[in-house]
Amino acid sequence: MFITSRATSAFALAFLLSACGQSGDRSSGAVSTSAGIPATPPTAPASDIVANDCNRRIGAAAAAAILGVARVKENIYFGHTKQPPDQMDVLECGYSEANPDPYAPFMKIVVFTPISADIASVYSSMSPHAGMQTIDTHVGTESFGWIRPGSGPGLFEAHITFRTATNIFQVQVGGMHGADAATGAASKLAGAL
Repeated sequence: MFITSRATSAFALAFLLSACGQSGDRSSGAVSTSAGIPATPPTAPASDIVANDCNRRIGAAAAAAILGVARVKENIYFGHTKQPPDQMDVLECGYSEANPDPYAPFMKIVVFTPISADIASVYSSMSPHAGMQTIDTHVGTESFGWIRPGSGPGLFEAHITFRTATNIFQVQVGGMHGADAATGAASKLAGAL
């Protein structure tokens, strides 16, 4: 049994070293490198996703001020994605208060960039949810918004969707104490974009 496992281990080591372009010949004390394999691993191709696209829309200091908190942390960044129609660019960003409270204030921004021929139909497909209390919004060329109770006691979240000449923005602010605070924060966020 010992001989079989030692032979298997030696074979596995030789296979691994050959895959890396090296020889396991220990008799000479030297390790040879295959000339066909580069000595350093190749670097990954450059990504077309800019790591700070979200920060270009709104920075952490501005987010903290809008939420009325001392510090925020950035949400997980997934980069740009494509959606129908016509491979529309979509970017989702956000911040939440930097504390472990699951009901902490947060904000989310989704930026849609459809082709100009699709912008009106994409915007019209994003109608407000039925039965929600609407709020006055005065941003972009067209906008609508609504407010609803949040996930915690006494907390509210506000949503605003608006369009500009080239983009459609959806903003959400939640974890706010009171409907007025949520509405005010969502309006400030929309106005900052």
